[in-house]
Amino acid sequence: MAIRQIRVDFGVPIDMRKMSFGSKPDSDHNYCAIGTIRYSCVDKHPDKENAFYDGVLIYIKPSLIGGEPRDILNYHRDNPTFPEEAITDQWFSESQFESYRALGNHMIEEICKEIGNPGAEDLATFELQAKAHVDRNQDLNFRKFKD
Repeated sequence: MAIRQIRVDFGVPIDMRKMSFGSKPDSDHNYCAIGTIRYSCVDKHPDKENAFYDGVLIYIKPSLIGGEPRDILNYHRDNPTFPEEAITDQWFSESQFESYRALGNHMIEEICKEIGNPGAEDLATFELQAKAHVDRNQDLNFRKFKD
């Protein structure tokens, strides 16, 4: 809905790659999806290439892809809708809160697992990590990006 509203209000289309999220750890899911924000469709810049001028959208959503820590998978076993539980009940139990916190931490660690010092890296490096996470057919050795 947000992508449609941005296109309607600002005329800027956002092209999303494959989005595959879910609560089944044995499925072909990702932790994030990558999109291209096509600023060049409305703001033509004669001195810049469109690919340089366009933006990147990294959409991160709680999902199970397999390999999550045992306590997260145990919570999912007892609560099959996790991590896609309805948000109408704002009173989280301690186990529910901790499962979402631990999953979020695990997701970011997985996306950035090859970065030597995650706190010192920039957004461009994170973007490369997220793109490679989405396209698992790529070589996930990101040390090459530091060269």
